[in-house]
Amino acid sequence: MKKIITLLMMFLLLFNCVSVNADELVYGDADGDGVITITDGVQILRKVLSDDYIMPVENMTDNYMDIVDVNRDGDITSADCAIVLQKILDDSYKMPCEPDSTTETTTETTTALTTEVTTETTTESLNIEISAGGRTFNATLYDNPSARAFMAQLPLTLNMSELNSNEKYYYMDNPYPVNEQEVGHINAGDLMLYGNDCIVLFYDSFDTSYEYTPLGYINDPDGLANALGSGRVSVTFEN
Repeated sequence: MKKIITLLMMFLLLFNCVSVNADELVYGDADGDGVITITDGVQILRKVLSDDYIMPVENMTDNYMDIVDVNRDGDITSADCAIVLQKILDDSYKMPCEPDSTTETTTETTTALTTEVTTETTTESLNIEISAGGRTFNATLYDNPSARAFMAQLPLTLNMSELNSNEKYYYMDNPYPVNEQEVGHINAGDLMLYGNDCIVLFYDSFDTSYEYTPLGYINDPDGLANALGSGRVSVTFEN
């Protein structure tokens, strides 16, 4: 019976490899069947556990890393598997590698808002509280259009996702004004805007080449990493 099952699996893998057009591949689609399913999470996890394992998508395209490296960290890890699983559970969830589907519909609005953004943040600040894991932290927002747009929506409770063992993030429904900067270094407790709609709360310090719009920072981030934990977490932002 085991031999029959093994042969059947080999046949299905071979069928996927020869029957799917490379143009139909989508981000996170490790088995190349054109949709994101639990099988893709399994395929990526098997790749993580064994470098010798060849995913079906590797036989179809030289750019398979672009397809399965869904968090864009340059490697295939269990984090990619977790993100694909989250996509399976919530189809509206946007993976880090996915293009911004709101770009075309919000470009005009974002452009109008961007014209109001100053080139520098001012010294005036706004105070809020950030709560997670039973802890409450005092935070300071910069006095810029992006931070003020965020503050205008408070109070907010966001179910934030984990990424790279140093940040929690959440894609908002509407875009914010942007003033992207090469920040160079991230400090634990920094609150940033990635793109025009992704709120990012960092709980570790590191150097980065990515561009962000600074929103603010937690005044004393001691204990923040423990409060946020290692997975998805509910974070409340309030005045």
